[in-house]
Amino acid sequence: METGTYRWSSRMCIVRPALGCIVEGEGERESFQSLIFRLCQTIVKPIQIAQAHSNGDITANLEDKLTDLADTHAPITIIVCLDLVDALHKNNRFTCCEDLLRDLETRASCWMHSKRIIDTKLPQQISIVAIIPAFDGWLFADIETLKKIMLC
Repeated sequence: METGTYRWSSRMCIVRPALGCIVEGEGERESFQSLIFRLCQTIVKPIQIAQAHSNGDITANLEDKLTDLADTHAPITIIVCLDLVDALHKNNRFTCCEDLLRDLETRASCWMHSKRIIDTKLPQQISIVAIIPAFDGWLFADIETLKKIMLC
């Protein structure tokens, strides 16, 4: 996993965090820190995990959440995670996972081109992840399989 990008200026060197996450709540924020440590067997520094107030906060305010995280910490990659079941039940616009992901990915792509923040703070990639509740239990429990999939 890339640990950061160095940008040189005449006065300083800025290290960008490799990863920034936007998650629904405190439980997810704590879990992600633990998951990343367990996957890579090291503390990935720096990492920034922004906590939204709820699933609805992410779907309603995605662009603001991306702007806040990118402007404050400028991570190279941003991962946005939300509970699929909550997103579908609490939002009438989405009838299936594909609708939800398509909407959020389109909005994230438009945000990347919107010039809401300066280019040097834009992430190189934004990934939207809809977590299936039964799957997330396995995800946090089966680290060995995940290690085989990821290149840490």
